[in-house]
Amino acid sequence: MHNRQGGAAYSYSFGVEQVDRLNDEAYTYVTNLITTSGARSEDALLSTLLKGRGRLDTFCCKALKDLLSLCVKDQEIARFVYRTAPPTYQYARYSDWFRGYIEGQKAELDNTNMSTYSYYQNRIIAVNKAYGMLE
Repeated sequence: MHNRQGGAAYSYSFGVEQVDRLNDEAYTYVTNLITTSGARSEDALLSTLLKGRGRLDTFCCKALKDLLSLCVKDQEIARFVYRTAPPTYQYARYSDWFRGYIEGQKAELDNTNMSTYSYYQNRIIAVNKAYGMLE
């Protein structure tokens, strides 16, 4: 934008112009949850799911399976999750990353034949159930 009255040029700083990378955080999810020690939880479940991808995949898959299960059982919860703001600018809704993540986990587990390791059994079960609920 240019200031026509004073002759000096200036630009506004807001919106997409302020994003350095497409996967920069666009929304912060808040919570009122209390931990078992009585302290306030720092992250909401939606934030914890996002942070768990790639590092805590078994937890993330199990939590995502449970979230999808709640969405299947209750239309209000499904509507809330579907309409929740996206975590980054690369998505239109929060739930847009579910399918790609679950399909990626399923492909990884299928390709590496991790079914022989008992540690991965919980993740395999969670991924298969979540994959069935995606439809």
